[in-house]
Amino acid sequence: MKPPHIPKSADERTMLNAFLDYYRAAMFDIADGLDADQMNQRLEPSTLTIGGLLHHMAYVEEWWFNQVLGNYPESEPWASAPWDEDPDWDFTVAADLDPAVIRERYAEAIAASRVLESGAESLDVLTVKERDGEPFSLRWILVHMIEETARHAGHGDLIRESIDGKTASG
Repeated sequence: MKPPHIPKSADERTMLNAFLDYYRAAMFDIADGLDADQMNQRLEPSTLTIGGLLHHMAYVEEWWFNQVLGNYPESEPWASAPWDEDPDWDFTVAADLDPAVIRERYAEAIAASRVLESGAESLDVLTVKERDGEPFSLRWILVHMIEETARHAGHGDLIRESIDGKTASG
């Protein structure tokens, strides 16, 4: 997959979305062409897998945009996940899922995130949900999503390289 263009000069919102889309595309690229066994391969001693990373990112998109920004209730499969039994459920359940389901879940979460982000008046919009008594701005959410997606793309690159020598950039 060809990474999306990141403009060298643009308004802040366009720039933040371009960087986020770049790393979202990298996550898909890292998983491109992998079968279920490869999606579940680990680079020990880590328990991370490419399937787990993609599924986790689907949840992260859902959490930050749907629940925190949109103030909507948690949707399935997240709402009925056994978080108390397995706090890393979003990662671990991926081993039991068809890779197509994981990819689709992530794609749907991204599409929903884009709708919610584009519907916000400005980057200064504040969330109803708070942490430590403070709401989040859309700007904070976008910067955090760039950071988290890029970090996990790096993890995925290392795992993918151990599988077949490929990385998201080559």
